[in-house]
Amino acid sequence: MSENAQPIPAPEEILVVDDTPANLRLLTELLTPHNYHVRPASNGVLALKSVAAKTPDLILLDVNMPGMDGYEVCRRTSRVAASRSYSSALLATRARK
Repeated sequence: MSENAQPIPAPEEILVVDDTPANLRLLTELLTPHNYHVRPASNGVLALKSVAAKTPDLILLDVNMPGMDGYEVCRRTSRVAASRSYSSALLATRARK
């Protein structure tokens, strides 16, 4: 590496939590080409385990999930990753009729 060469930054990590596989695929396909590392989780329990292992830079959460909804995942995540910095966004989708 030359003296002026800058290290390539690691891609930012986004945890995408949605119980709909098509939504997980869509968000992964949209974000990956922009140099984001996407970690998909199909439910709240898997999301919490993922955050406990390594806090992502951003968490995108489906609001309406069975079992543990996005709000509850958000509450619990704040306890799991209390000492680490991250952002979260809640997403709500609506099926077309």
